[in-house]
Amino acid sequence: MSVVPARQVPAIGDNAYRVAPNAPGEYRFVDRDGPCAPPPAPGAVGHFDFACVRGRGYCGSVAIGCGHKPAGNKTWAWDGNVDAPTLSPSINCLSHGPNGEKYAGCGWHGWLRAGEWTEA
Repeated sequence: MSVVPARQVPAIGDNAYRVAPNAPGEYRFVDRDGPCAPPPAPGAVGHFDFACVRGRGYCGSVAIGCGHKPAGNKTWAWDGNVDAPTLSPSINCLSHGPNGEKYAGCGWHGWLRAGEWTEA
């Protein structure tokens, strides 16, 4: 089972939007339009960008709720810890669909717990 430490990509002035998570384990908080944003407040919903744990660069963004899982599919609960986040449920970066169609994902499946990406 591989473990990759999580590391927040800092928002640096006007360059904040262009500094996307790229290296394995990197993440940042964003708003719906993409720019870096503060993490969501307790009870609020925000977005979490992250890099591919397998080293394939920027992976995507998921909707997160601070202290709760927002309604709907493709949403995660975030524990509120900015430096060592935990998301639940697990993240499944699909590489193929149910009928064999190719997806952009790498096939990694695992958890972000206490600031560590851990493969299932």
